[in-house]
Amino acid sequence: MNEEDSLVDREYNLTDNSPANGLESYDHDRERLGENGRFVFDHVQMLTKPLSMLPTFDKRYSNIFLFPNSASDIKDIANTESILRYSTFKRQKPQLYTSNIAGILEFNDHDAHQMRVTITSRFFDQGEPCSLGDDWFLAYMMDKVLNFNILGLDFDTERDGAWQKMLMLMVPFHLERAMSKGIYKQYMSRQYNDSRPRGVIDIPRHISSNMPFHGTIAYNTREFDVDNPVTELIRHTIEYIQAQGNFGTQLLRNVNRNTDRYVREIRQATWKHYDPNARAKIIHENRVHPVRHALYSEYRDLQQLCLKILTKQGVDTGCGKDAVHGILFSCSWLWEEYLNTLLSGHFKDYEVKHPRNLDQHKKDALKWPIFKVDGTDDQTENWLIPDFLLKSTDDDRESIVMDAKYKPRKNISRDDRFQLLAYKLYFQSHKGLFLYAAKDEAEKEKEDRKLIVAGDETHTVEEISLVVGKGQAKTYNEYCSLMKQREKRFLSDIDDYIMEDTNHPVDDKS
Repeated sequence: MNEEDSLVDREYNLTDNSPANGLESYDHDRERLGENGRFVFDHVQMLTKPLSMLPTFDKRYSNIFLFPNSASDIKDIANTESILRYSTFKRQKPQLYTSNIAGILEFNDHDAHQMRVTITSRFFDQGEPCSLGDDWFLAYMMDKVLNFNILGLDFDTERDGAWQKMLMLMVPFHLERAMSKGIYKQYMSRQYNDSRPRGVIDIPRHISSNMPFHGTIAYNTREFDVDNPVTELIRHTIEYIQAQGNFGTQLLRNVNRNTDRYVREIRQATWKHYDPNARAKIIHENRVHPVRHALYSEYRDLQQLCLKILTKQGVDTGCGKDAVHGILFSCSWLWEEYLNTLLSGHFKDYEVKHPRNLDQHKKDALKWPIFKVDGTDDQTENWLIPDFLLKSTDDDRESIVMDAKYKPRKNISRDDRFQLLAYKLYFQSHKGLFLYAAKDEAEKEKEDRKLIVAGDETHTVEEISLVVGKGQAKTYNEYCSLMKQREKRFLSDIDDYIMEDTNHPVDDKS
């Protein structure tokens, strides 16, 4: 087998925000490549296009599922961000790099070409990239944030089953987000035949059903009902997962996300019209009528996920298919939400406010206007959205701003620091923190530091890291125990900084 033939039927293991080793030789000069090389070349070129536009360029890429949102409705990734990108940093020739996204992609075509690209966390890099199932740090964050473990998924020997389980593992998270808005309702046309008519009498049906007259009247009405095609789709997905044996039973009993309670509520809402044999009809109705109202955007994400599970769209990995399918995660989002699980409820004298940048398109989002139009109460479209704001429960204490950075300390940029200073100025805070990741203890000891604002030594910024590397752990369980110890030290470092000089008075203007 020559070098180009080896491009197919193989896995490229990459890490986020790092050189795309193995693919960089196939990012230019398509004409000099053979058939296998062109297969790789075409997909590499597609992956450098904006992720939000991929389905527009090629419908095959509509089967990529981006967590926490579907690829068709991306809110957590910048419109210009791509899976692969070119960087000219300190180089004359552009080099192919990965971006701030992790996950797994598989590519197939009609000529039996296959290729897999796995992107894992750079902070768990042990000298060379690993497969998705060997990245304990990524698995640990998913376990803490999403309450599922990817380490049991075997994409080599059980490919179709692993993809299907990956999608099903996302259901509790999306179900919780959707149900936080209440059970979805929509107007439904109903037909009844009883003695209390509450709609338009259906004369033909009444004559055929109630003659001779025996006290009931056939009529039609419209009801604002919780039993509708969307909730029916969720119900069918729940029953499909339940049928997966022990895996499905445990998934639907996810007490950390109240999944068991939400499952009961959906079953109760759909008990009257649920029909196990009507699954194809329900799938068709949801495909034709997707949720469009902005208030129920969470239900739209859940609806798309349910359709992918029930239709196995993007999961069939047979060689004869011309398809691209994958599941991707926003590393910055995952890191930020993981830190939120540590910070929320930890501070005795502070309330942790987490504005969630992903939800800033919503009217009730937590954000602060920078400017108002002079002479009016009109606010401009410019907002301050810190990652975390510690709001003191004591009115005599000032707030403290925290900024989560999924990057090494050396990569915290000038703009990042200006951003934190802007937060401190707005909230009249003397203290601010950068919370970042470190590979090992040596890096933490070397990089953690305290900065003093020039000209005013009462204003400081602390840069505190959480060590996330493998360390001496030999198993994933040992790694989890190690991370719990590291988390205690991380929170202790934050506490020590907050307790330093806490007597700064709050300005009366605040």
